[in-house]
Amino acid sequence: MKSSNNIENNKYSIAIACPGRRRTLQQASELYSKGWLTKWITSSYLFGKVLSRKSPLKGLDSGNIPSKYVRSIIFSELLFKSTSSFTFLKRFRADLWEYRNSIFAKKALSTLEKSGHCDLYYGYSSGCGETSRFLVEMKSSQKTMVAIEQASAPQYFEKMRLSQELQKWPHAGQVSALEMPKFLEIDEEIEHKNADAIIVACDFIRNILVNKGIDEQKIHILQKGIDTQFFTPDSLSEYTVNSPLNIIYAGNISLLKGVPYLLEAVKKIGSKYVHLNIVGKNQLSQKFIKQYEDVATFHGHVDKYRLRELYRANDIYIHPSLSESNAYVVSEAMACGLPAIATYESGSFVRNGVDGFEIPSANIEAIISAISFFIENPKKINDFGINAHSNAKSFDIRDYGKRYSSTIDQILSKNQFKRQLV
Repeated sequence: MKSSNNIENNKYSIAIACPGRRRTLQQASELYSKGWLTKWITSSYLFGKVLSRKSPLKGLDSGNIPSKYVRSIIFSELLFKSTSSFTFLKRFRADLWEYRNSIFAKKALSTLEKSGHCDLYYGYSSGCGETSRFLVEMKSSQKTMVAIEQASAPQYFEKMRLSQELQKWPHAGQVSALEMPKFLEIDEEIEHKNADAIIVACDFIRNILVNKGIDEQKIHILQKGIDTQFFTPDSLSEYTVNSPLNIIYAGNISLLKGVPYLLEAVKKIGSKYVHLNIVGKNQLSQKFIKQYEDVATFHGHVDKYRLRELYRANDIYIHPSLSESNAYVVSEAMACGLPAIATYESGSFVRNGVDGFEIPSANIEAIISAISFFIENPKKINDFGINAHSNAKSFDIRDYGKRYSSTIDQILSKNQFKRQLV
């Protein structure tokens, strides 16, 4: 039974849908708590359990949403996931990916038709192209708005940026991102044209879409949250700077993350002054990585407890990404009391000269300059760290639901958008 003190029951009727492992659970839970949820359509729900990553919020599980509000489309998802487990299926991964999305879209549409009127359909980029197009075509009878969450940089942009980096770093050994299925890029174009609203996590993604010709009036910025009760400093008042300075990066070791620029910068500064700790899966060649082992330690993938321990053991966090949506790791490190050095493309909310520095991407000298500031001004690390911790607390995951529903309310209240068919 829905909360009896919910004064907003039935204000809106909203369906939220996305295949794969996305953070739709918290969104669906927020909509249900407000009485706005018509259907949560997911491929990560089975026998009352959510199969995605465990939420950092205690008590936030599928039990919050009665099964009648959930439509589980799981068979195609299990088939798609099997391509990661069986080597002989990997060559069919693109086809199965497209099949998964197509089956999900068709079954989602069937569910929406049976559910009756819906004010808003909320989906994710590269996951609901067929669904959003169909709903737009039905606007005369359904009058359903379509909102798309652009969870990362558009496919065309990432392919373009990666092609540029492959020319700069021909011996780094990464090509996988160029092999992303073409249909994802096509789906995104359909979704961007059909959507009444597009939700992004930062100005970087917003500006890419505007430059592509998307009406900026229908783009809304909504940053995701982090668990600031888990990611905390050991102590902000008893901080001692390491010698040499310890800096940390967490994320894939790849060209799009800008890691080669970071490694080169640290190499130029020298092991006498700085040591780099890298956490994450390596997507570059071992030969390329090996030449930096004197200035960097590669920890591989770690769980969140070990990651928090590593944050706390370092002095500075750095994120040199060339294409991102909203790098959670920057906010996590800041919540642990670390000043942050991050590119504009990281999608972070670093305040330049207050809790860190925003630097241009693909720029070795800019990285050197930012790191050198802290080497030369070690007392600033504690001051910046205190400010970083305070800033990160503004983006606690427990407040995300309210910010999400507020954005949805703004979209529906401002129903001024004109749909444009492909």
